[in-house]
Amino acid sequence: MRLADSQEIMDYISKLRKQSKDIEKAVVELAIYSDGSISIRDAWEMNFEERNLAIKVINERNLRKAGKDPAQYL
Repeated sequence: MRLADSQEIMDYISKLRKQSKDIEKAVVELAIYSDGSISIRDAWEMNFEERNLAIKVINERNLRKAGKDPAQYL
């Protein structure tokens, strides 16, 4: 078993920090773009697949509200 050097560890920690920030951003965006139908708390409790589905549905709804066909964009 190979031990990681300090640079590999620091790179891995940086990657995890970025992933954490990306998740935080996605949760906040989901709560905002859902126009209040999904709370921050509910968004945090969703798993990855549930968040992606909610985002897809919200995007489709927004396209329909704009008079566009979601099938052409998604």
